[in-house]
Amino acid sequence: MSTVDFTPDPWWGGRQVARRCADAAPRARVVVTATVTGTEVTDIHGAPSLACTMDDGSGTLVVVFLGRSRVAGFEVGAHCTIEGTVQAGHPVPTVWNPLYRIEAPDGPT
Repeated sequence: MSTVDFTPDPWWGGRQVARRCADAAPRARVVVTATVTGTEVTDIHGAPSLACTMDDGSGTLVVVFLGRSRVAGFEVGAHCTIEGTVQAGHPVPTVWNPLYRIEAPDGPT
C-alpha cells in the first residue's frame, strides 16, 4: 500500500489552493476531504469513466476517473481526500484523475 502526500502549501503554481468544495474554481488546485454522495459510470470519448459527486458541507464537486468504471473504495458514503486541478468548462467544479486517499470514517489521519 502506498501513501499520498497532498500539497500542504497554501499556494500552488501561483494560485491559492482551495480546501473546500465551495472554493473550487476553474484551473484552481484543490485539496478537499469530502463524502461521496453519488457515483455514475458514463461514456467519455468511447471509454467508460467513473464520475463521483463529493460533498464537504460547503458545496459539491465531481471527480472523474477517465477510462475506469470502478475505483476501489469510491462508493456512496465513503470519505475521501482528493487533490487535482479543477477543469474549466463544467457547470459543477470537476477534477479529472485526482490523487486520492480513502479516509477512515472519523476523517483524515
